[in-house]
Amino acid sequence: MPEYRPFVRVVVVTYSGRRFIEPCVASLVNTPYPAMRVLVVDNGSTYDASAVVRARFAGVDVEALSTNAGFTGGANAGIRRAMAERARYIAVFNDDTEIRDPRWLDEAVDRLEADRRLAAIGFRMIESADDPTVPDDPTLTYTDFLNGFALVYRADALAKVGLYDETYFVYYDETDLQARLLRAGYTLGALDTPIFHLGEGTTGASERGAFLEMRNSIRYSIKHRSSVRTVARILRILDVACSPRSLFAIPGNHGDARMRGDSRLWSNFLLLVRAIAWNVAHLAETTRTARKERQRARAAVDAPYRPPRHRKPRARNRFTNVR
Repeated sequence: MPEYRPFVRVVVVTYSGRRFIEPCVASLVNTPYPAMRVLVVDNGSTYDASAVVRARFAGVDVEALSTNAGFTGGANAGIRRAMAERARYIAVFNDDTEIRDPRWLDEAVDRLEADRRLAAIGFRMIESADDPTVPDDPTLTYTDFLNGFALVYRADALAKVGLYDETYFVYYDETDLQARLLRAGYTLGALDTPIFHLGEGTTGASERGAFLEMRNSIRYSIKHRSSVRTVARILRILDVACSPRSLFAIPGNHGDARMRGDSRLWSNFLLLVRAIAWNVAHLAETTRTARKERQRARAAVDAPYRPPRHRKPRARNRFTNVR
């Protein structure tokens, strides 16, 4: 008899990423994992992304949203569908990614099956499409942060701590969710399996992107850090985005580059003022959300572990390799 593998739903969130979505999905459907199904969430694209995907990939599901709900809203729509389908693991991908090692999902699932406290697995990001580096024996490193371009989550962990905070829209959403998983007693792991990520492939550099980076960085700090560290974060943003010669900008850091943009320093200062004003106006909502999330995390820590039920697959189950 074949070895049955737990069902994994792969969610790809796209917004007008016409030149990315086809190579991304093509690389995913070539994954040999036997119990995987891909779902493309079309986040209100300016072209008919659903028709393009359906025409090219007959076995791929599509969920079209009427408006752009941001990466967080699109990802959550896919995650909720995966949970309704009783997926044990849920992979969430940006559309500007391509698989470089077909073993990526088998390796991730093996690690997740072996360690029930491991809630999410990330991968090594490569930013050159020509990078051939693929390890013979991928290794897992435990960490406190995973880059959100490609992640595999444990579905029952998300059910306990909650999904992406949709207020972020994009940027810092995965950092926030990972902080909540860690608070609930879970761990995070990074596989050195490479996945190509173009970076800023859909959003690109813009004033809106810079504003969201600043706004969300401050909001994350309010939710998860002390007041002193929040003030320190604002001062760092001021230095990175507005100083002619920044002392604290990290070379190659996408977030820092996004905030600085094309170095229009006065314009960046006004964006920072807007970001601070937004957080002041929404302070009550942010602290209320943070309090509820901490309560859920504490409940997850206190809850006894109940292993998922394994059911023998039946003929009417369309996921014939699901257990």
